[in-house]
Amino acid sequence: MSIWRISNTRVSSAQVAENSLEENVRFLLTRYDSGASKEIQHLPFWLCWQIWKACNYLIFNKVIREPHEVVTKAQDDVQEWLQASSSSPTHTNSDTSGTHTLPRWELPPSDHVMISVDGSFRMMNNSVGTGLLYGTIRTPTNLLVVQG
Repeated sequence: MSIWRISNTRVSSAQVAENSLEENVRFLLTRYDSGASKEIQHLPFWLCWQIWKACNYLIFNKVIREPHEVVTKAQDDVQEWLQASSSSPTHTNSDTSGTHTLPRWELPPSDHVMISVDGSFRMMNNSVGTGLLYGTIRTPTNLLVVQG
């Protein structure tokens, strides 16, 4: 709980977190659609990511990350995410020596489901990997992404 207090992020409609994870997640998703600043909307999700990473860091490296460090990393992640998602990346194509804009992912139309897949191959050990994002669902008011 100290991470949430340090970040000044409310995780439920009550003054303290609810006992129900479902209620807390519902509150965070509602808050995401509330019209608050992008930093406030994104911070809870990046905090969850950094908490998860801190747990893994403790398990695998036997090192405890201090709560203020977790919050700072999450705040940095928010800024990096917002900067990366607000600009259109460009790169130079060495064959044509020109610069062009990379295609950007677009939301599916309302009431549609988008299924995205990806794959990889590592020649040095003949391993393959696959990825599936099977549920980008957009309704007129919400966007739900389910991964598998």
